[in-house]
Amino acid sequence: AVLDPVNLPFVCDSISVSLVDSASLQSHGVVNDVISTAGTGSFYFGSLMPGKQYYIVVKHRNSIETWSKNPLLFLTPTSVFDFTTP
Repeated sequence: AVLDPVNLPFVCDSISVSLVDSASLQSHGVVNDVISTAGTGSFYFGSLMPGKQYYIVVKHRNSIETWSKNPLLFLTPTSVFDFTTP
């Protein structure tokens, strides 16, 4: 299913993603954006510190909060995470 078949045919739903510092467990902001029908999304966090590890936390209006199993090391401002990989 898509949000708007005419204007947004590839947008499936909206989710909230936050990053939590693995050392202090403090959140570094929440980004609300959309995911595609392929299950992908792009979320920009301006306050990340390169070289730190963050847990990825996903919240959806109709689901339980989901955390990445392990923290992700951010060496650059861009990282990719696949929740389907064990």
